[in-house]
Amino acid sequence: MKNRLKYDVVVVGGGVAGVAAALASARKGKKVVLIEKQCILGGLATSGLITIYLPICDGKGHQVSFGISEELLRLSIKNGCQRKYPQPWLEGGSFEEKAEIRFETQFNPYYFALEMEELLKTNGVDILYDAYMFKVTRKDDIIESIHIDTVDDIKEIKANSFVDATGDAKIFNLADIKTRNYEKGNILANWYYYIRDGKLELKKFGTVEKTEYIERTTGEVIVKDRFVGGDYDSLNHFIKAAHHESLTEFTNEIKNDSSFEVVAIPMMANMRMTRCLDGEDKMILNDDDPYVQDSIGVVADWRRRGYIYEMPFSALYDPKLKNVFAAGRCIKTDDEMWDVTRAIPACAVSGEAAGIAATIYAEEKEIEITVLRDELKKAGQILNIRDIYE
Repeated sequence: MKNRLKYDVVVVGGGVAGVAAALASARKGKKVVLIEKQCILGGLATSGLITIYLPICDGKGHQVSFGISEELLRLSIKNGCQRKYPQPWLEGGSFEEKAEIRFETQFNPYYFALEMEELLKTNGVDILYDAYMFKVTRKDDIIESIHIDTVDDIKEIKANSFVDATGDAKIFNLADIKTRNYEKGNILANWYYYIRDGKLELKKFGTVEKTEYIERTTGEVIVKDRFVGGDYDSLNHFIKAAHHESLTEFTNEIKNDSSFEVVAIPMMANMRMTRCLDGEDKMILNDDDPYVQDSIGVVADWRRRGYIYEMPFSALYDPKLKNVFAAGRCIKTDDEMWDVTRAIPACAVSGEAAGIAATIYAEEKEIEITVLRDELKKAGQILNIRDIYE
């Protein structure tokens, strides 16, 4: 492979948002490459073992997210569902049955990662694994190229447009565009799989938010109940603390039950919110007015039944950088909406929109919102709440 590459669209980050972006752009006939620093796709959903595909419905019987968001949910359990099989939604159940069970599921992370890879390859996407982006070349209001470090050399990749699906707004940050860290902090988490009495189980170690902020000594690591995102020292402490707490738990389990056996631990930090794009036109949690003029899709609040929101295109870009679009956990939000849009279904919704926006910009060198919305509708996405409840 040459040290200088050229594509129509470059997607950085191979989590669910990046997969959705690359897939959407490739289906529009673009030459697309996806850059991933891990060796499998899926990000937190697979490498992090956060294997719950949260709801794409409102909790009251109405599906709200469509397109690639639904496609990937179905793909995640193509080879079988671990838990939460949404039978009414997949097998033609009644409205009443759908209202009782949310359209969500628990999947096998390894099947899902490999199926996503096959899907991207089938659609012509190039995938570069074990590649770390460390530099961008910016000229005025566009990014001309990114630079990645690989096992044998450094490669420069040029493109007409880019999608930042890194999870921490790394392209924007490297380009000196305003970003912000998650100052409220992430709780300590380290999901893992284990076998007890021959039965496979997922331990959701670190799922419930805590309001108090405390410190305690854990071995040589100072553990804080909240770990600030986007800060390397905090990330490092998070990883070591999670490992220590997990080992302590494993040791105690083994002492009490000889049938207990750990079979998989995360290969990336279970830190949900780290760094995102910042700006006044961010997506905010507003229960009184969930409608926006430039909506590119609808997402559900996975924490509460009956609450859904339109996602604005303004949350996916910064005017100072015309050819880069955010997807997934690094879109522009307030803290409360960040907790909603970081979930897998919302990441797929923003990823699909970012991929199509990148395609349009690669062709036209500008984005007309009506054109973007029309393309998303053609792809099967419903963009407005009113259309869901008609």
